[in-house]
Amino acid sequence: MAGLEALGITGLHNGLSDHELDAATCAYIGKLFLEEKAVAYGPAKDAIIMPAGEKQHKV
Repeated sequence: MAGLEALGITGLHNGLSDHELDAATCAYIGKLFLEEKAVAYGPAKDAIIMPAGEKQHKV
């Protein structure tokens, strides 16, 4: 939870389940993806979306 709070996510409390914290994380990554601040790895139907780093490395 501390990691999400460090990203500026508010409204979190100690009573949240792991599933609720996962949902908040997914929402944050989705927001980054829409802002073109995340990258997708793999084929579209199975892609893993990760926050973009400061430098992009081609693999």
